[in-house]
Amino acid sequence: MRKFLLHLVVFLLFPAFCTFFLYWLPVDKYYAYTFLDKGGCPGRSTWLYQQLFEDTTPIDIAFMGTSHTMNAVNDSLIATKLRGNAGLSYRCLNLAYCDFGRNMDFVLVKDLLAHHKPKILFLEIRENEAQVGHKQFAWLAKGQDVLSAPIYFNRSFFPDLYKALMMRLQYLREQFTHEDEARENNKLVAEFGYNPSKGLANEQDLKNESQKAAGKSPQPTDDNPLNYAPMEYVAKIVAMCKDQNVTLVLHYLPQYGYSNGSLWLGNNYSSYSSEIFKMKQEFYELPANWYDAGHLNHQGATQFSNELAVYIASRKRKL
Repeated sequence: MRKFLLHLVVFLLFPAFCTFFLYWLPVDKYYAYTFLDKGGCPGRSTWLYQQLFEDTTPIDIAFMGTSHTMNAVNDSLIATKLRGNAGLSYRCLNLAYCDFGRNMDFVLVKDLLAHHKPKILFLEIRENEAQVGHKQFAWLAKGQDVLSAPIYFNRSFFPDLYKALMMRLQYLREQFTHEDEARENNKLVAEFGYNPSKGLANEQDLKNESQKAAGKSPQPTDDNPLNYAPMEYVAKIVAMCKDQNVTLVLHYLPQYGYSNGSLWLGNNYSSYSSEIFKMKQEFYELPANWYDAGHLNHQGATQFSNELAVYIASRKRKL
C-alpha cells in the first residue's frame, strides 16, 4: 500500500512540476509581442516591440491606454508643437494598445520602464474601470505576473492561467520545430503610434449613448469589489513610476456622454496621481469631435493633442 501511494504521489507531482516549469519558462519577448498579432489589433504589438526593445532612442513623453488613446493622441503633432512653440525636442510616442484591461497597461508600462525612462507617462482613465482583464494579457505577461495577479473578484485569473499555459506549450513546440522563424522579417518602421479616424459619428447614435449614460451615475471604485483588481494594477503602475522618478499624469478619455466626471475622477484617482488631464466639458459633448461613441475622430484628436502639447509645455521647468 505504501508503495502504491508513493507511485501515486510521483504520478501527481510530475505534471504539477511540469506545469510549474512552464509558468516560469522565459518566453522570448519578440515571440510574445508578435504572438499578440493573433488578436484584434494586427501589427500593433510588433510595432510596440520595435519601439520598446529595438529602438534605443530615448522616449521623453509616453502615452498608454486603449484604442481611445490610439485614436485621440497625435504624438507626431504634439512633438511638432513642443518643438515649434516651446523649443522642446521631445520624442513623444503613443504606445496605446487595443481593448480594455489594466493588467495589459501594467505589462506594457513594465516593459517601457525596463528600457526607457520617460519624463512623463500619460495613462488613460475612463468613466469606469474595466472589470475584466485584457484578453491577451496572459500571452504577453511573464509567468510570475500571471501567477501573482489579484485573485479575489478577478474573473480573468483562471482563464489567464489557462491561456498562459497554452501559449507556453506552443512556444516550446515552435522552438523545437522552428516554426517561429518565418516571423523574423515581420518588422514595422512607423515612427509614431497615432491611429487617426477621419469619419464622423452618427448624431443619433451619440444621442442614444448619451441617454444611456444619463441613467448611469459613475460610482466610486471602492463600492464595487470587481474594481479591486484593476485598481491594484493602477497602484502598481503608480509605484513603478515613483521608483523610476517618472511623472505620471492621468488623461481622461471617456465614452460619449460621460463628459462631467470631475467628482468621480477626484474621488477615485486623486490618491494615485495629483495630475489629471481633462478637456473642458464642451469638448466631450461636441458630436463633431467623435468617430463613434468610444473614439475621437481626427478633428477631436487634433484639439485633444494641441491641448496636451500646451499642458506639457507648461510643465517645462519641472521636467
